[in-house]
Amino acid sequence: MDILALAQAGAGIVANLAFAANQVANLVGIVVSLIPV
Repeated sequence: MDILALAQAGAGIVANLAFAANQVANLVGIVVSLIPV
């Protein structure tokens, strides 16, 4: 496997993780906003 393909795969994984983390953060924010204080 060449370096470029490996770098592209790594970048894709990082982007997917960042997107997933963002989605989780949004869900947590929604749930927290629904909890009566």
